[in-house]
Amino acid sequence: MSPDTRLPRDAQSILELAARSMFDLFANASEGMMLVDRKGRVVWINDQYRRFLPALGFEREEDFVGHPVSSVVQNTQMHQVL
Repeated sequence: MSPDTRLPRDAQSILELAARSMFDLFANASEGMMLVDRKGRVVWINDQYRRFLPALGFEREEDFVGHPVSSVVQNTQMHQVL
């Protein structure tokens, strides 16, 4: 195995690799996807979701990301689930 394909051995590096893998998966999902933090704010959207923003009434990503999910997604209960 070459050095650049070896899995990390320390916990922090493993967590970082897992986070990168998760974001790669989310970013490449065929459907629109968003991530919401524990406080109920939208913290990230993938390219597919970004394309839906004009249809949802948002001109810029900044008008959506960083805002409470309950204020940008109609009829959501996501903030209740958190």
